[in-house]
Amino acid sequence: MIKCWSAMGAALCLLTHPSAALDQKGIDLACGKITELAERTMRARQNGRPLEDLLEAERKNLTPRVAEAAHAVANDAYRTPQFSDPNSREIVIAHFRDVWHLECLHDHSQTN
Repeated sequence: MIKCWSAMGAALCLLTHPSAALDQKGIDLACGKITELAERTMRARQNGRPLEDLLEAERKNLTPRVAEAAHAVANDAYRTPQFSDPNSREIVIAHFRDVWHLECLHDHSQTN
């Protein structure tokens, strides 16, 4: 069962039903989506996009369920400092993306 009380767990719960047993293809698809979302969100953060602008775009362009998941990812991303060095930005973007990907894989392995 996916743990829905953390920001990460909440986003995963919103994107995939926590009690649904996904096959490997479904897990790969779900985790791929959350990974893309995490990377885009942290890139926006590192490029200086204001949180409110990002949240407003999510509300306008995403379904309510996906926007709620994106909101959880954004809240997590904006707790990370913005770096001025381009190399540091790329490192933090990759790290954030990979943490979300690994957590997704871990949470889905617990549901099967």
